[in-house]
Amino acid sequence: MRYPLFLSLTVCFACSSDPAPGTGDPDSYRDNSTTSGLAPTETSQPAPGVTPESPISGDANVEFTGLTGYPSTDVIRDCACALSIDGAYDEADETAYLFVYNFDEGPGVLGINGEEVVLEWNKNQGTTDSADGLDIYIHENDQYRVTSKLVDEGPAGDEGRMYSGTVRVEDKETGKWREARIMGDCSC
Repeated sequence: MRYPLFLSLTVCFACSSDPAPGTGDPDSYRDNSTTSGLAPTETSQPAPGVTPESPISGDANVEFTGLTGYPSTDVIRDCACALSIDGAYDEADETAYLFVYNFDEGPGVLGINGEEVVLEWNKNQGTTDSADGLDIYIHENDQYRVTSKLVDEGPAGDEGRMYSGTVRVEDKETGKWREARIMGDCSC
């Protein structure tokens, strides 16, 4: 007799509709426009006591200081990719950009060590589409080699695409590198 009673109480409690945590309203996370039926009302935060992973890694003596504004039209023409360190992306804030370069081919400008460094597109390496869906762009000068690996995240505005990925800056003299996770858009 104990087991059927326990089983029926378990089923009753498991099937009850509790409100969404902390809201008192079971429909507070529901949105019929999503396929899962769930639409979070705010972004998630790390668990208490957990430090989020830094978007920057590597041991090269390179500091990602960013650009002071959008590069001049002498360097950047027509279509360009504008990339910011993950978490700092703001389309309206041109000082948040780390690296801006001409889309597909042409020079770019990188903000490192308090300077804006002009890099040329490596014509020998070019732009490649790898088997894992990454678009890879290589720019360099005498001191640095910069490899951008981008994943298409979808539309951004009327004529652009949103991208995520990494920008790796290699110091040619030491062989050491520094890499940043990035977000940004490529548009005309």
